[in-house]
Amino acid sequence: MFLVESLKTSLEGVSTAFVHFALIVGVAIYTVFGALSMQYLESPERIRSHMKREIPDRVERIFLGEELSEMDPNVHKCLEQTINAILARDNCAENLDLSKTDIEQIDNCYLKADIPPRNIEMVKKEKNKIEEEKPAEIENQEPPEKWSIGNSVIFAFTVITTIGYGHIAPETFEGRLFCIFYGLIGVPFTLLTIADLGMFLTKILRSVLTLSKKSADFLLSKFSKNTSARSTKSCEKDKKSIEKNEEKIEEEEEAEPEEKEESEPRKTEESVALGITFACYLLAGAKILSVYEPEMNFFNALYFNFVTLTTIGLGDFVPKSFDYLFITLVYIGIGLALTTMAIEIAADLLKKIHYAGRKMENVASAVVWFGGKKPTFFTENKKIL
Repeated sequence: MFLVESLKTSLEGVSTAFVHFALIVGVAIYTVFGALSMQYLESPERIRSHMKREIPDRVERIFLGEELSEMDPNVHKCLEQTINAILARDNCAENLDLSKTDIEQIDNCYLKADIPPRNIEMVKKEKNKIEEEKPAEIENQEPPEKWSIGNSVIFAFTVITTIGYGHIAPETFEGRLFCIFYGLIGVPFTLLTIADLGMFLTKILRSVLTLSKKSADFLLSKFSKNTSARSTKSCEKDKKSIEKNEEKIEEEEEAEPEEKEESEPRKTEESVALGITFACYLLAGAKILSVYEPEMNFFNALYFNFVTLTTIGLGDFVPKSFDYLFITLVYIGIGLALTTMAIEIAADLLKKIHYAGRKMENVASAVVWFGGKKPTFFTENKKIL
């Protein structure tokens, strides 16, 4: 991870444990800051003010054709002349096919209507009445309390982790503007913290694997004390031959531009261990969430965990038990770090596939042996008479 390595280079004199702790605390403080800011910017008073500013400055009164004809008799005359012209053109056919031009001519008759001043004054009075009544309605209207402290924390956390449930969203201009800059700073910072936590968990996983492997080797050595000297010698010969082969392989790999940092078996062990750990983490989290989340049974909690930890964030299920919100957020944070580890291992696997594909050259000249013999293929030339 480039960001993590850059951070470690800039903080070489600081202990690793302090860096891990500082990043996690920083994300927690930043989340609380975002939650409190959104609570203030999306408060009911500011939402009312925003709704008042959205009242249109111009009120349109739509008159019916019958009303326009009563206000201006010329509208009726214009319509009569236009329709007679259309009927004369089509010879009074039963199924008239009105073109776009015909419809525009009819509309122009209404557009040319001369509305008397008294009707214009009536429209102005209606506009003033709406402008007076609408703010009063908004003032008496109680906006829904969406931005509670729990919802605000969930919103801030899902923004900087790019999960984005979408169960609530800012409505005011100030709230949306703050969300943009909050995400610009918070997303890289949080992803850096998750990547750092993922590397820390990777070290723990490797330590557990190494310890378990040493324990297994120790137990196996207990059963190998009674081996004969002959088998020991044969093992030594095999070991020498294996070492020679490994030296040849290492010499060949040194000529390649890409070098393997870790052996294939170890990477395979890590992949299997991570897969088992991730599956157990999902199942354990689903069991815990189903206990205190009112809308989640075991399967819904498992579905919620997968959608959240993979940052899909559909938002159909959202944490509702704010008393246990801290536990839920900690669980999600560690789960995102595990997901980062899985992505890193998958990227290494794709690199190996690409590396193996580059090494497979001159496939046409490869020789295949069957039963210790090289197959020979004969071709017969038949003369066509």
